[in-house]
Amino acid sequence: MVDLIDGHKLQSMPPLLEKIRGRLSSRAKSVRVVVLGSHGVGKTALLIRCLTDQFFNNYVPGKEMAYKHQMVVGTKKINFDICDSNGKNNAMISYADAVLLVFSVTDKSSFENAKLLVEKVRSLNVNNIPILVVANKIDQCKKRTVTKDDIDSFSRSLDVLVLERSAAIPTEDIASLFIEMYKLIQASKKQRRDSDPTINDPTSKFNLTSIRRLSTSLDENDFIKLVM
Repeated sequence: MVDLIDGHKLQSMPPLLEKIRGRLSSRAKSVRVVVLGSHGVGKTALLIRCLTDQFFNNYVPGKEMAYKHQMVVGTKKINFDICDSNGKNNAMISYADAVLLVFSVTDKSSFENAKLLVEKVRSLNVNNIPILVVANKIDQCKKRTVTKDDIDSFSRSLDVLVLERSAAIPTEDIASLFIEMYKLIQASKKQRRDSDPTINDPTSKFNLTSIRRLSTSLDENDFIKLVM
């Protein structure tokens, strides 16, 4: 079926929406990640190891940095917009898609602070975004003060995933942290979509009347831009 508006051809609603959805899904997905943790836990070193597979342990403490990183997860290209935060920028947390929270197994106070940071994130971000927690510096066995039992209790009580890693001596693919994070983000978004089908699907908010109104004197490419 083809409708006419002021002499312009307008495709019927289902094929047009399918084209829009196809274009939206073909673009690289972008996710916003905030990295949090106490000073000295190695969060910046862990992040640089993930992004470059290199290890540096000399950083300026308290300095916020931003990074862009692209990975292929399955068949999708994912753009990660990453803020290595000093914890003072609450706005970044409010608009994040996920948080990477780091503590050191050699610093019990950073472990206790991680509990407070989980509560802070959940109070600032209304979407109940996923929080992936990393217990860093597991290579320093003799200095370890946070036990596996401590971590298990932390994970259960706060309902967060905790992974033990070492930025200095990685025992497995440390870049997989971001793959794991993307899976958590997708699971969280699916849960929200199930409760509200219009979330993350701009086309579901348009009916045929609104499409006709917007499509007058617009070609298909202009309409795509307008929806975006």
